[in-house]
Amino acid sequence: MKDHQKRIVVCDESELVYAGLKFVVEQNADLLVIDHAQSEHELLRLAAEHKPDLYVLDLSSRKINILHLAQRLKSEHPMSKILFLTDLQDSEKIQQALLLGADGICLKNANRNLLLAAIHSVSLGAIWLAPETSRILASVVSRPAFSITTLNDFQLSKRELEVLELMVSGLSNAELAAKLYVSPETIKSHLRRIYEKLAVRHRTEAVTKAIKSGLIRAA
Repeated sequence: MKDHQKRIVVCDESELVYAGLKFVVEQNADLLVIDHAQSEHELLRLAAEHKPDLYVLDLSSRKINILHLAQRLKSEHPMSKILFLTDLQDSEKIQQALLLGADGICLKNANRNLLLAAIHSVSLGAIWLAPETSRILASVVSRPAFSITTLNDFQLSKRELEVLELMVSGLSNAELAAKLYVSPETIKSHLRRIYEKLAVRHRTEAVTKAIKSGLIRAA
């Protein structure tokens, strides 16, 4: 394993799906699939043993409570990212995943390039939401929990609002820094203040709340 590689653990009930995913992902030298879990116990063991950068979880699983498992992973390994693989028939689970704070949602029928883009983006700290899930995202941000407010209510600075607007495009911290001509550490400071002012825990909540509040527009 090379130092720069992002380490990935996959949780999917199908050996065939895992083999195909591993083959596609490892065409990118920056990504390494460490192992495969087919149960909650196996995934938690791999999480404790390897502390991967990214988990790729099958949201459509019928044997594993993936949402409960993802919540636990978020709590115990907050620095790791989670990308859910799903199809549009799982709209209720997709809504729950978004509310939970999914770092990414990619459709199972996505082509190789889209899958690699989703995995690579999420592993770098960006949000990836399949365009087909925009209707589901809209239903999430329309929930009463996301109340209408104004920029002044949140007391966001112009720079913080600019960062929020760029976050909708799915840019990673490094890409945000390059776009705004600042250091990645400065971006992290902006994000911390944004989370505090919006009273959210992560990027997905920040983006959904900002869209609902009218601070920014969906991409």
